[in-house]
Amino acid sequence: MDLAEFIEKLTQYKQHLDVEKLREEDRKITETIEELEISKQSLKESLKKLRSLEKKISELNKYEDKLEEIKADIERLIKFDSAEEIIRYVEKIKGKINSLEKDVEQDINKIIEDKIKNIEEINDRLKLYAKILYHFLKIPKDVKTFTIPNEKSLFKLNEVEIQAKRHLNEVYGIIVNELRKVNLNQNEINILIALMEKGEIKISKDNLQEAIKVMEMLVERNISIKVKV
Repeated sequence: MDLAEFIEKLTQYKQHLDVEKLREEDRKITETIEELEISKQSLKESLKKLRSLEKKISELNKYEDKLEEIKADIERLIKFDSAEEIIRYVEKIKGKINSLEKDVEQDINKIIEDKIKNIEEINDRLKLYAKILYHFLKIPKDVKTFTIPNEKSLFKLNEVEIQAKRHLNEVYGIIVNELRKVNLNQNEINILIALMEKGEIKISKDNLQEAIKVMEMLVERNISIKVKV
């Protein structure tokens, strides 16, 4: 092989290497573009989730610091020049939002459970007060109970809970006023409510006279009770 042929082969080999290098670079660029597109969609979903979390956090009055931290992270994205840095940071933001979402949902679910339980307890109390009104006081007062909404959101449950508490206080106020008209003091009212609720009472020397007075009134109205001494 003469020198000219050798140089020609070297030139061809170099061109081949250049083509392979270009192909590799093109492949990497294509992969990076695809990863950036995935990151773009991921960020879009994260922002949508963040907007939903903002509303829930405002209802909780909690986690505002974590929310602001995530917002600051999102603003930092524009400072990155490297695609790799952007991709990693978007993934970091996604992780923070998912973690915050988990904490928020756990808190909201606990509050929802507590509110449902409270509404149910108020309903039980209202049924008891209705019993006192109808059977003891003989007053035809309309006492209503409250339905747990199908949409178990904090907003809806708050509305129901507020209405239920308001109605409970109203009915209790009527009962207290009417019982005082029949000469019952607060201790005697409490004894009456306990007896109407449980159907029995434990008597001690501290409540003996008041309990006897209340029981006599119940017997007069044909309301059965049990006594424990």
